[in-house]
Amino acid sequence: MRGLLALELSSDPCSLALLCEDGRRLTRSFVGERGRALLHEIDTLFKDAQLEPSQLAGVIVGVGPGSYTGLRIACTAARTLAYALHVPTGGISSFDAAMEDGVETHIVLDAYRGEVYHGVGIAEQNHVTIMQTPRVCTIEELRPRLADKKVICDARLFDALADFDPASYTPTAARLLQLACARGVSIDGHGIDALNPAEPLYLRAAAFRPNT
Repeated sequence: MRGLLALELSSDPCSLALLCEDGRRLTRSFVGERGRALLHEIDTLFKDAQLEPSQLAGVIVGVGPGSYTGLRIACTAARTLAYALHVPTGGISSFDAAMEDGVETHIVLDAYRGEVYHGVGIAEQNHVTIMQTPRVCTIEELRPRLADKKVICDARLFDALADFDPASYTPTAARLLQLACARGVSIDGHGIDALNPAEPLYLRAAAFRPNT
């Protein structure tokens, strides 16, 4: 029996999803230190599914925008698993996985330094139409565009965007799997290579530089 694994670590809570050849869909979510928890959570997910890692057919990862640390860990883990198990890996925008069905949705995430990540799209079942690719801007620039629109944001921006009655930003690994299958990915991993590369979608340099 084959399986497809999805990782979404761009925000909290993090999540994993596993689609099995027999139609089962198993999920796990967790918070805390992503680097310490991820491998344990993947191992537990496989045990719950009674699936061996060697039966994995491909890995899909949410590439952001989002947490620099989360994206680095998720994409590195996806590529490492794919390399070790000789399976394909591909990426899908985390914004795509959070779009609201049937309505123009503005996603706004805190990018620090007084800026936000902003993207616009609309989901119709498993098809996502992007109207504004993710970009960096300020809330002040954005406010005129948000009137009477569906707004999704992370918890840090609830107060700043309270007048737009925002919903919580919740991309999930389960949604990544749905989108991947809608984009032609099959349970044997065919079609994953046609997705985006499994590389973090960084819209600018990190807010700090490590000591050298």
